Amino acid sequence: MRDVKSRLYRSRYLNNESLAIKNGKLLIYDRTIPELLKNYTTPLYVFLEDQVRKNCRVFIRLLSKYFKYYNIYYSFKTNYLQKICDIISQEGLGAEVVSISEMELARTCKSKKTIFSGIYISDSILNYVKEYGIETLVISQIKELSRVNTFMAENGLKQEIAIRLKSFDYSHFSGIEYTPETFKKMLKLLSVCENLKLTMLHYHIGTQILKNEPRIKHIKYILDVYEKFENAGFKIPKLNLGGGFPEAGVFSEDDLSSFLNSLKDILQENWDKIEINFEPGRYIVGNTGLLLMKVHNTFQIGKENWILVDAGDHILPKASKSNFRFIFTDKLDKPHKNKISIKGCLPTDIDILAKNYPSPAGVSSGDIIAVANAGAYTLTWSFRFSFPLPAVILINKNGIEELKPQGNKNELYY
Repeated sequence: MRDVKSRLYRSRYLNNESLAIKNGKLLIYDRTIPELLKNYTTPLYVFLEDQVRKNCRVFIRLLSKYFKYYNIYYSFKTNYLQKICDIISQEGLGAEVVSISEMELARTCKSKKTIFSGIYISDSILNYVKEYGIETLVISQIKELSRVNTFMAENGLKQEIAIRLKSFDYSHFSGIEYTPETFKKMLKLLSVCENLKLTMLHYHIGTQILKNEPRIKHIKYILDVYEKFENAGFKIPKLNLGGGFPEAGVFSEDDLSSFLNSLKDILQENWDKIEINFEPGRYIVGNTGLLLMKVHNTFQIGKENWILVDAGDHILPKASKSNFRFIFTDKLDKPHKNKISIKGCLPTDIDILAKNYPSPAGVSSGDIIAVANAGAYTLTWSFRFSFPLPAVILINKNGIEELKPQGNKNELYY
């Protein structure tokens, strides 16, 4: 019974205030799963507007508590459904983009500020900036300084830039590796690039960083480089510390507050002079989307219990690095003392969604399982295979809005 109560009364199990449990069954905005599926088939993406807004507001509230100057750029690549980006823009977040499509979406959503941080800057990106402008271009390769400056000079433009520093202990491809030699080269180039203005140092540690220690270690590193620029005569008003936060709830408000407090302590007397920037993605949308999927069959391999579902790696991609959580929607009042493995619908043995996942007894064909944290990188990393893409709906207190219809079952395309 202790296992049951921990799920019934601990909000962290659901990690979404728009979800509830009644009589052992999952409710979404007080709607039962059968109610939602009256007009839709599984698999079905379900996004929850209130949770999107809450996550934005928590991040803003805590950042404003510790810093006088700050900006938050939502990472569009995490989930670029226009309605989701509209909501995030309405909450006051800017946009971090990596492609022309995302730049155009940010413009359509009227994002208050936009930063481009793709791993390279193509001619088409520069021409887009020429036509529409952008707040900041992130430079990730030294050679791009001269090239971007030449383009701006030829077109009579001035452009604010950020220098992205490469992580010192991760094998990232993106960013400029700091060495005394590369630093001298950067200083020399910046001194002659009259159409570029260095206003930001940019850094991104990785993804799903739960502990503060790695973040603090890297922040000290970027502050050391910041001081070297300052000693060389460059006054850089902004530090962009990227994203990498786990989904909200997994990384709690207390976790975020503790980290920001530590950051303020490290900055010491500069805390109210430097503008602190972040680019959260998963934190903003990770727990705002669910995928409803149906059990089609149950079977055994040796002593292992398995189920076959109608979703797979094509819409729950491993590349999303989401550590998916599975909710057995009509058996939440039962102890989860069994173990079950979940086979996806793709005709390949590598499409395994989970191995030996805690489950209730009696999981059977027709049961609906909700993937609780399908909001981040699932759509952006997804691929169609030969199945129709799922419908996508948004729910709020006023009702249901269809964002995308189910794909055409009879159409195959690249």
